[in-house]
Amino acid sequence: MSTSITCLEISKANPQIFGEIHGDPNVKIDDIAPAEDGKPNSLLFVASLKLFEVALKSDAAAIVLTPDLFKKAVESKTTKTLLVSKNVQLALALTAQTFFPLYSPQEKSIHPTATIGKNNKISKSAKVDAHVVTGDNVTIGDNAWIGSNSVIESNVTIGSNTRILPLVFVGSGCRIGNNCEIKPNSTIGSEGFGFATDEKGQHHRIPQRGIVVLEDKVFIGANCTIDRATFKETRIKEGTKIDNMVHVGHNCKIGKHGLFVSGIVFAGSTEIGDHNVYGGHASISGHLKITDHVHLGGRAAVLSDITKPGAYGGYPLLPLKEHFKSTASMGHLPRIRRQIKQIMKHLGLKDDENQ
Repeated sequence: MSTSITCLEISKANPQIFGEIHGDPNVKIDDIAPAEDGKPNSLLFVASLKLFEVALKSDAAAIVLTPDLFKKAVESKTTKTLLVSKNVQLALALTAQTFFPLYSPQEKSIHPTATIGKNNKISKSAKVDAHVVTGDNVTIGDNAWIGSNSVIESNVTIGSNTRILPLVFVGSGCRIGNNCEIKPNSTIGSEGFGFATDEKGQHHRIPQRGIVVLEDKVFIGANCTIDRATFKETRIKEGTKIDNMVHVGHNCKIGKHGLFVSGIVFAGSTEIGDHNVYGGHASISGHLKITDHVHLGGRAAVLSDITKPGAYGGYPLLPLKEHFKSTASMGHLPRIRRQIKQIMKHLGLKDDENQ
C-alpha cells in the first residue's frame, strides 16, 4: 500500500466510531491486516478474545479493540498504539473505504477500443475501460467507472461514483443511482420471465417493457440477475446489498438497507420491506408482501405474506425458534414411531399401513 496515515488521523476521520487512543497517536500506518498477519506499520481490528493474544504478539503498530479488550490491552502494558471502538467491524469498513480502497485511483479516460453510441453524456471524470459498448443517449456521472467488456444499452443513466465492474450488462432504459457497485457477470434489466399459455398448452412471450431502477448506494454481487418489469419498474431501494448469484424477478420492489446473502430467489411482483436480512438460498414466492425488519434463515421458503417483523426459518415457514425446535425433533421421529407401534400392539390396535 502506498497510503501512510497516522492513528490520530484515522480516529479524526470517523470520531463517531473511534474513541480513546492509548499510546503514540502519530504512529504511521501503511496497511490494514488480519490479526494473525500483523506486519510492521499495519493496523489490526480485533473484536474477539480468541484473536486478542495473537494481535498483541504480532508486529502490528496499532490495534482497534472493543472497550473490554481495550481495557485488557492497556492493563497488559503493551507498547502498541490502541484505539477503542464499540463497533470494530464498522470501524474496519470505514477505515478501509477511506484510506485503503480496494482499487487504486485510475486515470480518467475513455479507452480507444470502447464503442460509444450517439448523444452520450459521459462525465470528464468518468472512466470507460477497454471494449465497453454503450448504446445511444447514455448518461454516465462524475467519477463513475465502467469496467472492460461491459455492455450499457441505450437510454441508461448511471450516477456519480458508481462502479460497474467488467462483463456487466445493463439493459436499455435502466437507471442506476449514485455510489452503487455492480460486480462482474451480473445482468441488470434482462427480460422478465412472462408467458401466456393457450388452450393447446403452448406458451407465448409477453414482452417486458419496463425497466430496472437501482437507487443510491446499492451493491449487486457477481452473477446476479435482476429482471426488468413487465410495464413499469423493478426497483432496488437505497442502501440494499445483494450477494452473488441472487435472482430478482420482474416487477419486484426490494426495500431500503436490505442484506441478501448468496443464492436467494425473489419471484416476480414480490414487495420486500426495509431492513430485511435473508440467509443463503432463501426462496420467496411471487406476488407476496413482506413487512420491514424481517430476518429469514438460510433455505427458508416463503409462500404467503409476512406481516409481523421478526426472525423466521424453514419450510413450511415458522418463527425461527419454533423452526429450530421442529428441526431438532426430526431426529427423534424413528424412536417415537417405534414407541407408538409398541403402544398400538399392546392395546390390540391395528396399524393401517399393514391393512
